[in-house]
Amino acid sequence: MKAFVVYLGDDPAAAEKKLQAMAKEHKITKTPLTVFQTEEGPPNDRISRDADVTVLMWSSRNVKANVAFGKKTLTKADIQKVVKSTAKILK
Repeated sequence: MKAFVVYLGDDPAAAEKKLQAMAKEHKITKTPLTVFQTEEGPPNDRISRDADVTVLMWSSRNVKANVAFGKKTLTKADIQKVVKSTAKILK
């Protein structure tokens, strides 16, 4: 299993600065941090416009899990939902 972060936004230069600051603050060194140049993201990924964070999980180039979170703080239950979703890609 591998992970990467994609920041969606219309200002790639500003997004890049935010990602660099986040990587430094949270000591992220092994996870690629990237920028997609629109707020909508790739059309086939069906990113919710209301979500602040969306976790997508793929297997064989197909999205198997799509878990979205709004502007609230992630709870332990939210994290458990993401962890449970990994079963969909480990089959």
